[in-house]
Amino acid sequence: ALIEHITLPAVSQILESAFEGDLKLQSIVLPKELEILGQKAFKNARALESVVFEDGMDGLTTINASTFENTYALATITSDGDNSINSFPACVISIGERALYNSESLTSFVIKDEIIEIGSSILGGATALESLVIPFIGSIRYASDTSNTNTFGYIFGNGEIKNENKVYLASQNGTSYKIPSSLVSVEVTDDTAIKAYGFENVSRVTTIILPHGYNGANNFALIGNSAFKNMSALNSINVVGESANILPTTITTIGNEAFRNTVALRQITLPSALSSLGASAFEGATTLETVNFTGRSLTSLSNRLFYDAAKLSKITYVDANDDVLTANDTIYVPDTIETIGDYVFTNNSSIVNIVIPNSVEAIGVSILGGASLLKNITIPFIGDTSTDPCVYTSDSTTYDSATKVFAYLFDNIARGSLLAVTQHYDETSTVNAMMPSVERVTITNAKVIHFGTFENVTTLQEVIVNNVLTVIEGYAFRNTSALVDVVGDLSEVETIGINAFENSAIHRFNSTVDGVITLPNKVATLENYVFNNVDNITTLLIPASVENVGDYTFANMDTLHDVTIGNKVVGDHMFFNDIALEALVIPQDAEYIGLGVLGGAISLETLTIPFVG
Repeated sequence: ALIEHITLPAVSQILESAFEGDLKLQSIVLPKELEILGQKAFKNARALESVVFEDGMDGLTTINASTFENTYALATITSDGDNSINSFPACVISIGERALYNSESLTSFVIKDEIIEIGSSILGGATALESLVIPFIGSIRYASDTSNTNTFGYIFGNGEIKNENKVYLASQNGTSYKIPSSLVSVEVTDDTAIKAYGFENVSRVTTIILPHGYNGANNFALIGNSAFKNMSALNSINVVGESANILPTTITTIGNEAFRNTVALRQITLPSALSSLGASAFEGATTLETVNFTGRSLTSLSNRLFYDAAKLSKITYVDANDDVLTANDTIYVPDTIETIGDYVFTNNSSIVNIVIPNSVEAIGVSILGGASLLKNITIPFIGDTSTDPCVYTSDSTTYDSATKVFAYLFDNIARGSLLAVTQHYDETSTVNAMMPSVERVTITNAKVIHFGTFENVTTLQEVIVNNVLTVIEGYAFRNTSALVDVVGDLSEVETIGINAFENSAIHRFNSTVDGVITLPNKVATLENYVFNNVDNITTLLIPASVENVGDYTFANMDTLHDVTIGNKVVGDHMFFNDIALEALVIPQDAEYIGLGVLGGAISLETLTIPFVG
């Protein structure tokens, strides 16, 4: 008769298929002297519920193929005197393929760190599995063989199982695997990496725990390309023993698309050793709110890094003094970053403030496209790179390109409350963009505000310049109908280009007093229509440094009534239609008085001029 409960004597070997098909056996205790456990030893032992590997076992090195296959009732595997986990003994270093296939009553399983090699589909059909602890993913450690491409799904396989309705298909690097729908927690305990595509499309696991490294060292260094891509339920990832969503500090590389579409992940703290963060690493992480940078080695934010991370509103970093730069609703780009790639923050509808440091030398296209809540920008320059002023004189006209205007930071896709804006980058060429209602821009490392930079940005109230500005090019602030002030050191400004402030609402320029324009003492050139149709100015002071004056420079300024001219050139139609102007004194040493200087100045009562003509 078949026996339900067996405690084996001190045998060293159990033959192949020894208990195969035994439908009565419910539990068995295997002796510590056991060294060989044959293939299929318990295959189809469908009533088997409990297996105990006697404490002290040290000679069994291999769990052979299909040893416990189709043990549907197997729920407890005890070894090494520890009944708190289901696991094979620590002496086992190899697990054969399908070893626990269709063990559909196991709810948890631990593969110990002593394991060197894992066969395919060892847990295929383990449809009640909720938690799994493994030393590495795939068949062999990344630390032992970096070329091995087996992913997490390898241990489940894609074979026929008893309960197909309790698994889902996860495609990993082009191969589909059947992952138990019940599985929610996975811990990796002893390797240096999560290889490329490691957990790709494992969409129902909520918790991943990572190791410090391999063989007791702190040497975990890599999260590969697409490692956690499309893990749509993942909300907690951390190194063992640490708080949730803090990655191992030793990681140097996070690959392309590593966390793409991890739509349940709300925050992440990146490693202090991080030096490479791949393209689209957090693209589509739609609930990600906070990212903490902790290291000083990363120099680039790759293309589409946070694309479609719609709720990202806070990025912090640790500066050179180990101080954390942090503020609510503020994106602080780390001050180690030199390059920001294309579309990095595109479709982020939660950014209110962004601070880009002076370390940045290049900025990709449309990095803030769709940033509908954006109000304040601090940035070293506007455009793709910091460049010298363009040249436009009577002999040479060289204009900038569409990469130098504010529109470059955005895109032209209509979304919600975004405003349609057209900007010139020369006198005839334009570019279109859909912009948020930006109110304040701080420029920290540019000598020039380029042609058309802020043209038609009708919500802009203030531009702060934290460096020495030398040129304000044409159209730079044209039609900025909410602009109050340009703040900063303007003492070195030499040129103000055509139509630079035309139709602007500016209240003051190079002055702390509302209604006053005090042109800097180094201004030499005022092009055509510089302040044409600016209506909030009452007082104008022109220094002796001005040598070249274009047409209609201060025309149609309806409230201008107090003008001090210190230079020797008065341009054509310079004060045309300035209807509040009552008196004007042109200096005795003036060398040129242009045509129609005071045409339409209907309130003029007193005029002092050195000559007529």
